[in-house]
Amino acid sequence: MERLGLFVIASVVVLGTVFTLEKAILPGQVAYAQPQDAWLLVSIPPLADIQLKDGSSITGRVKSLTATNMSVEFGGTSAVVPLETVSKIKFRSDKPVVQGSSTLAIRGGALLSNTTGARVWQNVPRNGFRFKDQSKGLAEVNLTTVLKPSEFRGVKAVAQTSPYLIDEISFTTNQIMNVRAVPTAP
Repeated sequence: MERLGLFVIASVVVLGTVFTLEKAILPGQVAYAQPQDAWLLVSIPPLADIQLKDGSSITGRVKSLTATNMSVEFGGTSAVVPLETVSKIKFRSDKPVVQGSSTLAIRGGALLSNTTGARVWQNVPRNGFRFKDQSKGLAEVNLTTVLKPSEFRGVKAVAQTSPYLIDEISFTTNQIMNVRAVPTAP
């Protein structure tokens, strides 16, 4: 009887895990086995040029980004922009960016011309991006469904000495985005 109870508990735990995993994966994506969720800490420049699908654009500071909309601060005002209207976000290369916990780096010039190691992570779910510390320009990208474990370890190893800086986010469908990141010079 005790074994049956243990089996039922184990089954519930396994089924609960599978259900959670299913909700995080979109059709056409593969869940690579990671030791844990593959969230990578990245830097975000403070200013961005936001291209809208109607051809217009906004320049401002991206304050938040969710699976459905983004909050942008510009000209002393703030606006919520639905992501279904956004084509891409191109981050400015001429402003200071905080790296890691406190080091300040200037992105631009030589740093931008050196795009060695630039990565485009395709098919990132929209819920796979979150701000970690918005005041320092730190965010995280979930690469669980994008990279194999060995690829993620390689990206994480590069990020230890050259943190990735988000250069551009483009929106391909209602649920998917591509993220272009460049490792910064140490």
